[in-house]
Amino acid sequence: MEATSTILFVEPDLSRRERVYDLLTGHGYRVTAVSSGDQALDILKDARPDLVLVDLDLSHVSGWRLVHRIRSFDAYTPIFLLDGSPEAAHQPSIEKAEVQAILSVNALQDHELLAVIQQGLHHSPSGRQEHWPWTILVVDDEPKLQRVLDHFLQ
Repeated sequence: MEATSTILFVEPDLSRRERVYDLLTGHGYRVTAVSSGDQALDILKDARPDLVLVDLDLSHVSGWRLVHRIRSFDAYTPIFLLDGSPEAAHQPSIEKAEVQAILSVNALQDHELLAVIQQGLHHSPSGRQEHWPWTILVVDDEPKLQRVLDHFLQ
């Protein structure tokens, strides 16, 4: 296990959010747990977790919509979709390509979730920043451009 790995967990149900948070932090992961897609997107403006867990049943924006929005600016972070209904397995393949797996949260045991997360962390694509072999120097005094570039390059 990678004790320094960070996970963003998006789950509207407080009891499930607390249970999974306790499980993951108890195994050495740094976890940010939020209840909505909007909160997740706010966090992703400034930080890039090593892995994202998203519940399908979010208010205001569906889990699929959140995944699509994340993929619009981050093609590499592993994303796992959590769902308790059997319909999750029948989503269009184009959407399945945006996530590493759709996990049935009702049938998933704690040790299985930990194994999936560990596998996702070890098999994440090599396009992430920590694998980027170059240094980039940007010289510009426009604050908005600096923020955009900083966000894009993280």
